[in-house]
Amino acid sequence: MHIAREAVARPSETDLRHSKESGERQELVHKSLANNFDTPTAMRELQLLVRSTNAYMAWIKEESVRF
Repeated sequence: MHIAREAVARPSETDLRHSKESGERQELVHKSLANNFDTPTAMRELQLLVRSTNAYMAWIKEESVRF
C-alpha cells in the first residue's frame, strides 16, 4: 500500500523574519506592561507589530497570486 505525502513548503526568509520580529515585539509589549504599565512603549510596539503583520499579509497575498 502506497501512502501519498502532501508537499510541505519550507518557511521562506520572509516567513522566518516575520516570525522572529513578531516574537521580539510581543516580548517588548509584555516587558513594557510588566514594567509598571509602560503604556506608551507597549502601544508603540503593538503599532509596529500590526504594521509588520499587515505588510507580511500583503506579501503572502502577492505570493499566492503568483502560484
